[in-house]
Amino acid sequence: MLFAVALVAVIYFGFMTKPSLPRGLKQIGVNDLMLHGLGFAVLSFIALLGAVRVWLIILLLLVFAAALEISQIVQPHRNVGLDDFIANLIGVGIGWASAIVAAKILARHS
Repeated sequence: MLFAVALVAVIYFGFMTKPSLPRGLKQIGVNDLMLHGLGFAVLSFIALLGAVRVWLIILLLLVFAAALEISQIVQPHRNVGLDDFIANLIGVGIGWASAIVAAKILARHS
């Protein structure tokens, strides 16, 4: 359920909405690339925590990141950027590393 919510949020903010940050986020120094990374970090953390087929999920996340960027070609208010895609990939890596750390911590306490 949590994965579905994260997936819908990434799709909504990555494809459907106009690319303008709320004023409050701009004031604290958050930019668009940080949000790309954060969205994919959360999505991949949830997907990978306790996953058995990690490499398949990583591959699907990378394909999803690319598809999301490419799909923005048809959106008049969006633009495709290599920097956005790289931020997505970094987010997947951060989520993956976080899932590994969380799994080790959970294994110690079980």
